[in-house]
Amino acid sequence: MAKFALARTDQPLSVEQESLSELKTEALEVLQQLEFSRAEGERIVSEIFSRHKNLKTTEDFLRKVFEQQQFKGS
Repeated sequence: MAKFALARTDQPLSVEQESLSELKTEALEVLQQLEFSRAEGERIVSEIFSRHKNLKTTEDFLRKVFEQQQFKGS
């Protein structure tokens, strides 16, 4: 019981992991709509989320994708 008292939210820990999984799925779907291949989209999703642990929205994710693409194009 004590470890639950230290939790910062009332949400179960699995809900937070599930929302990250949903965010990754949504991010991949958006990349595919932007005509990235599934394999390239999966690579980008993996890379961005491993570098930026604090992403909370698809918009945050896309901002990082476009920043990365701009850097590669320079």
